[in-house]
Amino acid sequence: MLSHALSAALLSLLDSTAFANLTKSFLMKQFSPHTPGSLRMHYFSAAAPVRLLNAGHPLSLSKLVFDRAQKHALTHEREDGGRDGNGGGGRESM
Repeated sequence: MLSHALSAALLSLLDSTAFANLTKSFLMKQFSPHTPGSLRMHYFSAAAPVRLLNAGHPLSLSKLVFDRAQKHALTHEREDGGRDGNGGGGRESM
C-alpha cells in the first residue's frame, strides 16, 4: 500500500486536478471563500460507472487503477469461494 504522500505526489504528476479540487480545503478556500462558516452550505460529489474512457481523458488513469483494483478484489473473492472468513461459506453451521 502506498503512503498518502506518495499517492498524492503520483496523482499530481499523472492525473488532472480533479481529485485536488474535491478536497474540503479547496472547496472552502478557493471554490466558495465567502461561505465556509455557513452551516447551511453543504458540498456533495456524485459518481457513476463509466465503461470506456478515451486515453486522453483526464480521469482515464484513475479509471484504469480502480478497474484493476476491482478486478483483483473480485478474483480473490472467487478464489475464496465466497466464504465469510470463518470457513463457513457464509452459512451458519448446525
